[in-house]
Amino acid sequence: MIIKKLTSFAIILIIFTACVSKKKFTQKIDELQQTKDALASAKELNKVLENDLEQMKNSVASYNNKIKQLQSENSNKLEVLEDGTVMNEDSKNSMRQTLQNVDPQKLSEAKTLKDSINLAIAYNIKKALTEDYGSDLDDDLLNVSVSQPVVKITISNKILFETGSYQVNQKATSLLKRVSNMVKKESNMDIMVEGHTDDKKVIKGSRVKDNWDLSAERANAVVRIMQNKFNVPGERLIASARSEYLPVADNDTPQGRQRNRRTSIIVLPDVQKFLSLLQSK
Repeated sequence: MIIKKLTSFAIILIIFTACVSKKKFTQKIDELQQTKDALASAKELNKVLENDLEQMKNSVASYNNKIKQLQSENSNKLEVLEDGTVMNEDSKNSMRQTLQNVDPQKLSEAKTLKDSINLAIAYNIKKALTEDYGSDLDDDLLNVSVSQPVVKITISNKILFETGSYQVNQKATSLLKRVSNMVKKESNMDIMVEGHTDDKKVIKGSRVKDNWDLSAERANAVVRIMQNKFNVPGERLIASARSEYLPVADNDTPQGRQRNRRTSIIVLPDVQKFLSLLQSK
């Protein structure tokens, strides 16, 4: 009896052991297949990465060749200023030639390359604007200042208007035409026209109420001529009245008041287009 029970137990144990071994074997087979699949995926990914790496190497080599080509040609050597402005040798040569004609006093105040660029651009713009006058207008009548990327053209109202009037003088239209033609060449430029007065009160009975009204009407008059006569798009024009509150001189003298009676045309170009203004028109 005991022998029979032992025999039965042994048979059960053998069967159980066989079942466990088969289960583990199947599990190992599955693990092996998973490992093979992972290895195949890794190989495929490695191929993709190797292809990408090769393309990157080719791109880097191409860029390096372009850089070497630029560096080997003096006319295309580039200099990057602190503000990101890029100049090549042609631009620098143009600037040097222009600066030979700039007022030595102004030139002495240029401390950096950017200052020199600003002076050169301002000189070329003023020269282009005053060609119809036969001689240069002094800075009290027409002044051009540049502070990248802003160009500011300040015109005395002695040129533009009669005293107390906001009708633009006929002789001033050629100047406004040149300003208009300059800004039309670059579609990214916006133009803000600012009217300024001295601090003298408007005479009672005048067509304008006060200096705010006078400066606004003068700015509007210039804007209308630029749009209607010289086809500057209206969406690019801004008329601004500043009245008497931004004087550039003392209002206690006739000379100072004359300087304060002015119209400023502020041109806001796209930075990438800025250096095109270095070229004389």
